[in-house]
Amino acid sequence: MANCSKCNQDVTGRKFCSACGTPVPLPKPPQPVAAPKPQVKPVAKPVEEYYEPSKPNVPSAMVNKFKTFTLILLGTAMLITAYLIDKGWSKLADILD
Repeated sequence: MANCSKCNQDVTGRKFCSACGTPVPLPKPPQPVAAPKPQVKPVAKPVEEYYEPSKPNVPSAMVNKFKTFTLILLGTAMLITAYLIDKGWSKLADILD
């Protein structure tokens, strides 16, 4: 039960006092209660122990062999290309002469 602040009349459920016309202040809504935070279990190991991007998954000896193979393959391809260009130019020169 609420009463008017000026004339002390009952103003329950009204916006204004029926006797003097004073506005009735709105009741403050109750503050919401914060939900409890969930408990977070710590992990057994940090993520860094499972995945380390700085370390390659391939052993360094394998990487060195791959680099060597790549260089040999490129060198061979360059020699074959040079040979074919040389033979091709000489045949083209014979045709033009």
